[in-house]
Amino acid sequence: MSDNVIVSNSPSSDNNDIPVRTIEKNAKQVQVLAIDYGGAGAEDLTVPDFATETTLQQLVNFSTATTATISNVAATTVTTQLLAANANRKQAIFVNDADQPCLVKFGTTASASSFTYKLLAGDILELPTPIYTGRIDAIWTNGVTGNMRVTEL
Repeated sequence: MSDNVIVSNSPSSDNNDIPVRTIEKNAKQVQVLAIDYGGAGAEDLTVPDFATETTLQQLVNFSTATTATISNVAATTVTTQLLAANANRKQAIFVNDADQPCLVKFGTTASASSFTYKLLAGDILELPTPIYTGRIDAIWTNGVTGNMRVTEL
């Protein structure tokens, strides 16, 4: 089996190592890959039972949002909370609208030695997938003026 194989889901694909199959679960059609573990042949991946279309959207991360909460957090040289923990968070966007770099931490108490991202003045951060739903803190360098523009979906 070779690395970096391009998988085609067309019926004319000549790649028999990684077949794409369409199956039906609870009246929903889902495409799955069959994985060859090097044994007797390909094994189907286990597909969860989809109770609703919403569940399927969450599984493939196509969830949508109908509301956004926008806030402005004043830049400061002491650690401050940008967002509280939110189990229902679907996305968050941060714009460092301050004149100094900002250290953003997934968790509590951001500092120069404990941070997740460094946003320069004008930088934008969109949370990566999977979406972090815990508390998010930040701290700026000295002599700062401006705000962090926060949008939570």
